[in-house]
Amino acid sequence: MPDENLLLDRAEHYQYQTDGSELGENTKDDAQTSGDPQGNFWGMHDILFENQAALDDDDLAAYAAELGLDETRLIREVTASVYAPRIREDFKSGVRAGVNGTPTFFINGERYDGTRDLEHLLNALTPQSA
Repeated sequence: MPDENLLLDRAEHYQYQTDGSELGENTKDDAQTSGDPQGNFWGMHDILFENQAALDDDDLAAYAAELGLDETRLIREVTASVYAPRIREDFKSGVRAGVNGTPTFFINGERYDGTRDLEHLLNALTPQSA
């Protein structure tokens, strides 16, 4: 059994559109990405995930304030689609890497299509002796 204290040396998250909206035209993705330069990508991600039916500007401003982000900046960036190019590039990168849905895992640069329970993931992360 692998060491359960195993630490990942790198974890990355990319925007990958799966809801049928145009790339870079999704308020949720724009708001989530906007949280990144303000230092709270995952906080915004979690709030947006929990409140998927409440994504108008007033809601987004309230979430930003709750997280201690600059709500005026967030609304300005979402309205101007500041992060649309980044979101589109994330999507294209995913397509090139073979992503066809979420979540998709890569381990050591290779797409992982195995079982997604803890034991199997830890085994895949543990270096195998030759």
